[in-house]
Amino acid sequence: MIGNRGKFETHRDEYAHLFYFLSGQGVVEIDDQQFDARAGIVIQIAAGQTHAYENTGADDLMLISLNLPVA
Repeated sequence: MIGNRGKFETHRDEYAHLFYFLSGQGVVEIDDQQFDARAGIVIQIAAGQTHAYENTGADDLMLISLNLPVA
């Protein structure tokens, strides 16, 4: 969950992410490209990609985040 107007600053991880958004509205930035985040959207982030995400709506941005180790 990302609270109202909350955000995670740009960073990179040594593992991949898979985000499934349940409710709310936001933006995910991956390597300087922006993507809408809202219910039903799935976003994949490869290991090592820079990324940030932000709640741009009035309600909490609810998501399931899977962290996938690199084999």
